Amino acid sequence: MEHNVISPEEFEMLVNMLPDGVGLLIDTEDDSPKVNKFTSDELEELSKRDGHFNIVGLSCRPGCSEYFQALEQAWFTPSTPLNYDFEYRLFKWQEMLYEIGSVPLEKKHLCFEMAEKMGMRLANGVPHVLGGGLTGKLTTLMDGVEAAVFPLSNPNTFTLESERGSPIYEGRSEEVKVESQRRRDEIKKQSKEPGRN
Repeated sequence: MEHNVISPEEFEMLVNMLPDGVGLLIDTEDDSPKVNKFTSDELEELSKRDGHFNIVGLSCRPGCSEYFQALEQAWFTPSTPLNYDFEYRLFKWQEMLYEIGSVPLEKKHLCFEMAEKMGMRLANGVPHVLGGGLTGKLTTLMDGVEAAVFPLSNPNTFTLESERGSPIYEGRSEEVKVESQRRRDEIKKQSKEPGRN
């Protein structure tokens, strides 16, 4: 797959301009993001792919970005062959930005371990959005309410959430962000220790 290498500034602008139902497959090379655009239909096709475990997280959730960074740093270190097993995507759906990580199914335990270390959890299932003005595939819930279902949906796709009892539920999101960053930095430091990779 050919990627387009862009500057960090161009990358930020591209993310801010993403239309609904479009995403970016992201890789880095020499600290410059490499991106490939994909659509909702292509994301649905990934649902049919066997042998992969997927994590979906709402990008604005405190700790979400730090989780994916820590997961990659700890177990799929950039600039090593291990990194080929980690796929990272951004996807705009229902006017919200989501982060998606995919790893080989046999390494899913690493995703659960990292969630626990980061004070988060992986919930079985994918995001659903209720309300008017929904786009994409809709489903009718038991009570007759229509809901949009995240396009990457299969038994091996889980949603990243804050752990029950997290300070986020008490309105202390800044505290969660600071703690997530501290944990990510600690994991990054450990991943650079000799003999780690």
